[in-house]
Amino acid sequence: MKARRMVLAVALAAAVVGAQGAPAHGAEPALVKVGLLGLISDAGVYVAMEKGYFQEEGIRAEVERFGSGAKMVPALVAGELDVAGGTSAAGLFNAIASGSDFKVVADKGGVRAGHDFNMLVLRKDLLDSGAIRSPADLRGRKVAHLPGQGVVSQYLLGRVLEQFGVPWNGVERLDIAAPNQVALMTNKQVDAVVTAEPFGARLERAGVGVRYAATAEIKALERFQPAVIIYSGTFIAGRRDVARRWMNAYVRGLRFVHDKGLKSDEVVAIIIKHVRSTAEDLRASWPPYLAPDGRPDVASISAQQDWYAQMGMIQKKVPMDQVLDLSFLRP
Repeated sequence: MKARRMVLAVALAAAVVGAQGAPAHGAEPALVKVGLLGLISDAGVYVAMEKGYFQEEGIRAEVERFGSGAKMVPALVAGELDVAGGTSAAGLFNAIASGSDFKVVADKGGVRAGHDFNMLVLRKDLLDSGAIRSPADLRGRKVAHLPGQGVVSQYLLGRVLEQFGVPWNGVERLDIAAPNQVALMTNKQVDAVVTAEPFGARLERAGVGVRYAATAEIKALERFQPAVIIYSGTFIAGRRDVARRWMNAYVRGLRFVHDKGLKSDEVVAIIIKHVRSTAEDLRASWPPYLAPDGRPDVASISAQQDWYAQMGMIQKKVPMDQVLDLSFLRP
């Protein structure tokens, strides 16, 4: 009898734990506000939405599009976003140093060899004429990058310029959102852009730009973590179970992309529902590296903070344990 009571107690405890880890049957889905850039690296979120993974976790994801990762930081601070598919920008480190309690919690797109989805694009007519032969010839020319001070496109540009001996102030830099970069390059108003896919592919397919694979020549960019998932402090502290369930669904989305392939018909069809692109542009895009376990490259995030500090874009560095909380990812 005693053994039977013990078995029943264990079974009851397991049932309680299971109930706590799942949304109640018939309960109203938990609203989670998500900020995204509308890039190919958002694939994990879009797949989780379209395949019903968030719904299965009792979550309704509401997406708002932003022009850059830096612009998401104030919304996170104000509690207007629960989740940001953003970047390891200087504003992230500055906000954390000032007391903001949001955290980087997962990968949202990395650069590796063969996965240069963040790239420098050089104007094709300048390459064809020999006016530009390499990034070394950008000195004195106009280069557009995503809006903001201390954004990851500046980090990428800075590392490229360093490699080719061009000082940071040796180019004229313009803050331009990715969709508008295409028109400026087409109209020959800029000589190069730092952008992300699918816009690099669009420029190359239009015959106006040529993508430069930085990972092939620049050691600092061999393992570059430009895109990350960030949780707000209130989401972490006040809705931890919802935050855990959101992550479960998101990682399922990442694994689906990893298993099917970013350029598979099903994944492409999902992405073009949410990204301003065509299937042709997506198939021509250089894919991001999306970690199937959701784990970001911590060394790269740390190196970016070092560079922003060196450039005077952040005033105070913060330890990585104040930047990261990877506890929502399953071992």
